[in-house]
Amino acid sequence: MTTRQRSSPSLRRKFLRGSLLILSLSLLLILFFLFPGWLAEWRDRSVFLNYDEPSFGKEGVISYPQMSGIAALGFQSDRKIILGGTDFTLMRILSDGAKDMAFGKDGLLKVDLERNGQLNALSVKGEDILAAGNCEKEGGGAFPCGVRVQAGQWERFSLPESEEGCIRAIGEDHRGVLWLAGTLTKNRKRSFAVWRNLIPIVVDFEKGASEATSLVIQPDGKIVVGGFSQQGAISSIALARFQTSGELDLSFGNQGKVITAFRSSSNFVYSLALQKDGKILAGGSSGGTANYDFAIARFLSSGEPDATFGFGGLMTLPVGDGDDIIHGLHLYPNEKILAMGAADLGSLQHGIALGRFQSEGKLDSRFGEEGVAIFSSGGFTPYASALQANGKLLVAGQRVDEKSGQFRGFVARFQRNGNLDRP
Repeated sequence: MTTRQRSSPSLRRKFLRGSLLILSLSLLLILFFLFPGWLAEWRDRSVFLNYDEPSFGKEGVISYPQMSGIAALGFQSDRKIILGGTDFTLMRILSDGAKDMAFGKDGLLKVDLERNGQLNALSVKGEDILAAGNCEKEGGGAFPCGVRVQAGQWERFSLPESEEGCIRAIGEDHRGVLWLAGTLTKNRKRSFAVWRNLIPIVVDFEKGASEATSLVIQPDGKIVVGGFSQQGAISSIALARFQTSGELDLSFGNQGKVITAFRSSSNFVYSLALQKDGKILAGGSSGGTANYDFAIARFLSSGEPDATFGFGGLMTLPVGDGDDIIHGLHLYPNEKILAMGAADLGSLQHGIALGRFQSEGKLDSRFGEEGVAIFSSGGFTPYASALQANGKLLVAGQRVDEKSGQFRGFVARFQRNGNLDRP
């Protein structure tokens, strides 16, 4: 006579858990097959940190009458936000957009440069703030100037007032070396200029005028600087890469320099971003005799255009009725590209334009309307943007107050889908 062996309760529980796991995975596969967009949305959400934060103002946009315009912004380690006003006024705001009254005097810090100045660039590292731009000369003209702000006190950069030019970008490498990028003018020729620890380095691109507008620091410490070079009526993308010592990196492009004209049109660069694989994204505008469009070019780490991106290395996108310019490029952890810029909407109206792209340069249809989001209420002109750790985007710039007609600084916050972050 045989006896039937009964399975133990632990074996039955393991079998049940395994069956439930298989069933759950099967249901997920069915959902992904029936609703592929849901999977894409889940992937986009999963690459960012998720944390609670208060709403940003009443409508997702806040005006700051204390500033006539905001040229740059950055995050401190505690997620507080530093705003750089066009007149070298600094403001710190909280995550809800309210002024941080513990900063400066009632949330404001007016940097006294003993000259009228225009702030163009800002870098925030911990509690240290670097701000730079140009200051008026006695008798006319402007010279490069900037400050370092620590614990509410500032120290001016030791830059000679005899120079003619301006600073457009600023950064500090992992060794604490200060890097600036902009222009220096001599004998009426405007040149692509970089400063390493305040010592100028002028880079010649052909015979025309040139300008450096942006910089990024590679993980290996090398510095990539972007801008444009003009030769007659044509402007070309100009890039240069520097060793940490300040010398041109001769392994990049042609003896450390790259100059590229796409499609026989004019191309301008105002923002750079660095991919994980070392490829370089350059954002700005491209056009000819007609309007200028959003433009993003991608270069290999060697400096050659990446032919797998867009059309021959360049992606263009008409957004408004007039000239459209990218002012900020941001990379998602999954390599998607978010571009922020100004769109000319006609009738003297400007708006904030956002475009999100797949890594190969195609528009991401799950963002905004077929990849593009435009906010145009109230005549906004954006100058700068910063991507939060949760994937929301802050955009800052200048707007015209409808009642007084005066210029006001503003900050807007956008959700990951391109909508204003309204309550």
